[in-house]
Amino acid sequence: MNGGEKLESIPIDLIIEIHSRLPAESVARFRCVSKLWGSMFRRPYFTELFLTRSRARPRLLFVLQHNRKWSFSVFSSPQNQNIYEKPSFVVADFHMKFSVSTFPDFHSCSGLIHFSMMKGAYTVPVVCNPRTGQYAVLPKLTRTRYENSYSFVGYDPIEKQIKVLFMSDPDSGDDHRILTLGTTEKMLGRKIECSLTHNILSNEGVCINGVLYYKASRIVESSSDDDTSDDDDDDHERSDVIVCFDFRCEKFEFIVICFYGQLINSVQLSLKQKSHQKLDLII
Repeated sequence: MNGGEKLESIPIDLIIEIHSRLPAESVARFRCVSKLWGSMFRRPYFTELFLTRSRARPRLLFVLQHNRKWSFSVFSSPQNQNIYEKPSFVVADFHMKFSVSTFPDFHSCSGLIHFSMMKGAYTVPVVCNPRTGQYAVLPKLTRTRYENSYSFVGYDPIEKQIKVLFMSDPDSGDDHRILTLGTTEKMLGRKIECSLTHNILSNEGVCINGVLYYKASRIVESSSDDDTSDDDDDDHERSDVIVCFDFRCEKFEFIVICFYGQLINSVQLSLKQKSHQKLDLII
């Protein structure tokens, strides 16, 4: 080849194929090379290809608490695949430490971890990717009346996007917003409507096939004609519900239940087809 000849650019398909075989932390660094590479590695096709390759080389993830300070270290290590090989010591790829709230609620969705982290005197929601060591501090509903707010993370399987649902307590304004991660929309998110005013009972949520489920209660008018009670709330009673939020169409639905329970994300494995998930309510 003559010195004056220009090398042909490497095809994008070949770049994607090569980088899909690299460790996640390397891919995270290469996303900063240029805008082209950044957008290329955010494509749904690359994500699916990379996850497929990653499942062939599983990792171990540890979340540790120490000194009663609820300071967690998150790291991953290679898992020994050959049971006949002599075990050896390994060095973690990376460590991440967070000072989380006193009673943290950790949730996972599509490989991401969602929890609350201490920031000064307040707690803020955080989404962390343990594969790459990256994390993002999410906004809260910052108006002074929003003392109690909640957030849930979920995956939209149609648009291949990670979304975060923010909600405030009804007594604090009953605001609902949705934020799509990895986009240019404002960090406060888009406001959405909810047809039923409800109190969120806990930060425990389960996301299955793009639908988020969480426990809540609502106040409804009582159908009883009994006037013997002296309470001011004679004509009202509490109704417990499972709230269903579809991240795909960003709509709410509700399932009325009779008792409190615990949501369990149950996974049923099949040898011939992909895993199937179902939602169990333990009373």
